[in-house]
Amino acid sequence: MFSSIFFLSNRFDKFNGVHAYMTDNGFQAAAVAWFKGQF
Repeated sequence: MFSSIFFLSNRFDKFNGVHAYMTDNGFQAAAVAWFKGQF
């Protein structure tokens, strides 16, 4: 699941440039925090 999310966000980053990259980093940080909170 995470690999597909990172793949899609990677494609999104290439399409939208730096702004998407920054947004994606924030999303990944939130996802990691949520994931750690589950276990």
